[in-house]
Order: sequence, then C-alpha cells, then structure tokens
Amino acid sequence: MSISQADKTKIAQYWAEKGIIDFSYPQCFACRDEHHSWGSLTAAHVIADSIGGTKHPENIALLCKPCHFEAPMTNDPIIFWLWQRAKFTSMLSASHQVFQEVVNEFEPRLIEHILANDIAQKFEKFLRKIETDRHTSGGSSHRYPEVQKAYLKRFLEIESQAL
Repeated sequence: MSISQADKTKIAQYWAEKGIIDFSYPQCFACRDEHHSWGSLTAAHVIADSIGGTKHPENIALLCKPCHFEAPMTNDPIIFWLWQRAKFTSMLSASHQVFQEVVNEFEPRLIEHILANDIAQKFEKFLRKIETDRHTSGGSSHRYPEVQKAYLKRFLEIESQAL
C-alpha cells in the first residue's frame, strides 16, 4: 500500500512541527535535494513495514529515490537517523570545503574578520535567503559548488567593504 501525496504532506507537517524540517521547502530529509512538492518524494519507513514498522509519521521519512535506495533497512530507528545525519553532514562538509577554498583567496585581514565575526554562520543564513528567493523566483540551485563559490565571493566582497 503506497502513501498518498496528501499523507506525505501530513508527514512533512509532522516533522516540521518537531523542528526537524522547514515545511516551506520540499526536500529530501537526507541529502536535502529540493523537490517541487512533498508528494514527489518517496515515503521511506524508518523501521521497514515488512519487519513491523508502521505508517505513522514518526516512522516515515520523505526521501528522494537515490537516498531511499541507499537508506538502511533496520529494526532500530537510531541506525536510520544516524545514517540520515551522516548523509546530511556530508552535504554540509562539502559546503564547508567550498567556504575554505574561497576564504583562502582573500586577504588575511578579512580572514581575521571572518573568524572574529562568525561569518560562516552568516554565510549559511545568506544561502538560506538565496534558497528562499530561488523558491519565489525560480532561480538556479545554490547547491552546486561553482554557484556556491560565486555567491560566497560576492558575500565576502560585501563583508570586506564593512572593514
């Protein structure tokens, strides 16, 4: 028995109320790949229904097809959520690497400013704003490293003007 688009939306609302996801942006719970609707994602059982898992929202994660294929089949929800966290963390790590590469191109004074003023967190907020703008205007994704580099260079140019 498959899970309807309406039920997937309810599942997303459940996790949004728990503070796990942002309901405004349909995306894979693991890799954060964006989708046009919650219904376009697959419903993955945290504990597989074949081994006793339920269709209750706490046992369902909305994943893209590649992540659903990769997700562990387990009877222990901790294993599933550790996998999900590792997948998400690897995505953040890629963004951090882009940040480091670009920052190294700027002068040492700016690097000191970055460290003193937590610019990495400001840049993360900046990327979230871009994501919001992209959803309202239909622009290109900021998830690609070359796009992130261009955004970061512009962001750091603006920050360096504040020095």
